[in-house]
Amino acid sequence: MSEMRFDGKVAVVTGAGGGLGREYALLLAKRGAKVLVNDLGSDGGGRGANTAMAQAVVDEIRAFGGITLANGDSVATTAGADAIVQQALDAWGRIDILINNAGVVRGGNLATLTDDDYEFDMAIASGGTMRVTRAIWPRLLEQDYGRIVNVSSGSVFGMGAGISYPATKAAVIGITRGLAVAALMSGKNIKCNVIMPIAYSRLSRFSRRQ
Repeated sequence: MSEMRFDGKVAVVTGAGGGLGREYALLLAKRGAKVLVNDLGSDGGGRGANTAMAQAVVDEIRAFGGITLANGDSVATTAGADAIVQQALDAWGRIDILINNAGVVRGGNLATLTDDDYEFDMAIASGGTMRVTRAIWPRLLEQDYGRIVNVSSGSVFGMGAGISYPATKAAVIGITRGLAVAALMSGKNIKCNVIMPIAYSRLSRFSRRQ
C-alpha cells in the first residue's frame, strides 16, 4: 500500500506543541503538508503562555525540510481562533486540513470543581473546536474541499481525576456529528471525523496531580 501524501496541502493543528498534537503536525509535515503549529504554551491546566513549545515543533519540522509556522493564539476566544486561521491564509492562501486537538484539564474532581474551571475546560476543547472550525468553514465551502479531524478522548467513558474533561470531549463528538451532517448537506467535498485516542502527555501528567 502506498504512503498517503499531503503534498500541496495546508494543515492547521491546534494544541500541537506537545503530545499527540505534535505527532500530528510532524507526520503531516513529513508527508508534504505545510503546517501551522498552534499552541498557547500553557501547562496542562491552561495556565500561562509561551510560544516556545510551538516554535520547538516548528524547528523540528524545518530540520527535515518541512514548511511550517508557529502560532500562539488561544482557541478560547473568537479573536484567537480567527487569528489562527488568518495566519495560515495569509501565509499560504488556503487551508485544506484542520485538526482540532487543543484541550486542557483545569477542573478536578467533583468535590473541588468550580464553575469557572468547568467553563474554562469547555471553552478550550469543545469551544475551541467550534470556534476554529467556524472561522475556517466559509473558506472550505468556497474552495470545495476540506478535511476536519476533531480529537475527542477515551476519557468520555470516565476518568478518575476529572468531570469537566470527559464532558468537553464528549461535546466534541456531538460537534463533529453536527459538522458531518452540515458538510453532507452542503454538497461540498468536506469530510468531518472524530477520533478518541488515549495517550500520556502534559494533560495526563497535570490531571494526575489534580
